[in-house]
Amino acid sequence: MTARETTDQVDILHEVVRRSVLPVALVDLDRLRFVTGSPSAAAMLRQSDLDDLGLMGLVEDSPDTQSALDLLRSGAADAYEAHRLLLVPRGEDAGMSIWVRGLAMRGFAGWALGILTTGQRDDEALALQPNLFASPSAIAVGTTDIAGGLHHLSPEIESLLGVPGQAFTGDSLYSWIHPSEADLLASALHRSRLSGAPAAVTARLRTQDGDWAAVRIVVKVGPAETGPRVGVAIVGDRHGRRPGSPAEVATDVDPSALLGLAGEIRALDIVDAMALLPGDGDLPDGAERMTEREWEIVARLLRGDRVPAIAKAVYLSPSTVRNHLSAVFSKLGVNSQQELISLFRGDGMRGISSG
Repeated sequence: MTARETTDQVDILHEVVRRSVLPVALVDLDRLRFVTGSPSAAAMLRQSDLDDLGLMGLVEDSPDTQSALDLLRSGAADAYEAHRLLLVPRGEDAGMSIWVRGLAMRGFAGWALGILTTGQRDDEALALQPNLFASPSAIAVGTTDIAGGLHHLSPEIESLLGVPGQAFTGDSLYSWIHPSEADLLASALHRSRLSGAPAAVTARLRTQDGDWAAVRIVVKVGPAETGPRVGVAIVGDRHGRRPGSPAEVATDVDPSALLGLAGEIRALDIVDAMALLPGDGDLPDGAERMTEREWEIVARLLRGDRVPAIAKAVYLSPSTVRNHLSAVFSKLGVNSQQELISLFRGDGMRGISSG
């Protein structure tokens, strides 16, 4: 990934956090300072914003906290959760539960996602957090062309819009988006084409019953030499906000919204690899039946990752990753990872039988 692509992807991560209704913040583990935060997180800490705010000056037992954050920074731990007394400005003390998840395996080395909750720990909500990125947040993934023509969308789109994935094949994404928001998609495609990095917008898509569902659409335009193919990921907006609506100040963790935030961060990662699929010709027969999780694993494989690295990145065991790949082999009629890679790269492997 180029320096420009990394910068643009970081900008989108900033946006994901800033627009959240949850009290969440990005933490720079090297400097032990906040990078940015949501409005509700800033309100809880009595700040106008959290940009470059020092973390350790807010924590009463800073030596223990620093030791835990050092473990996150070194990669020895994935997450840290504790009930701490935060020393907020104006002489007030506030007991809050703090949970921090390292983002190194999501491509953001040295950073973590922090979540604040008021009062005593909420076991039901916090129980979801250690496995945040493994949680089943609905994400529909697929590919389009630069004009928005859909090649396919994964079956998860039905849980978001009530419409089967095959209904989108050969259609235009513009025909599903609310007319007043079509320019948002065009702008995102333009930004991604210029930068080579993902771009994200909030928009409404038409549902099966003719209503509109608020979603986040993440797109990435692939290299010109591949067609280009455009990767797309559609994530349900758990709060149903209209585009541009202000974030509400929230003081407690809503687990479903937390999964939506994690889903959007996952979408940034998945769409990055989806854009590398060949742009000329159709996808292999059977690809329309591949699930979002299968696409995530295959996309990483096509990007050059090996099974152990994929398993670590998506919080699954290597055997579970291999089980997903076996399911993909069966759907596409191939027998090995090399045949799978050749098939997607257009190396003359289409039509191979598994027999």
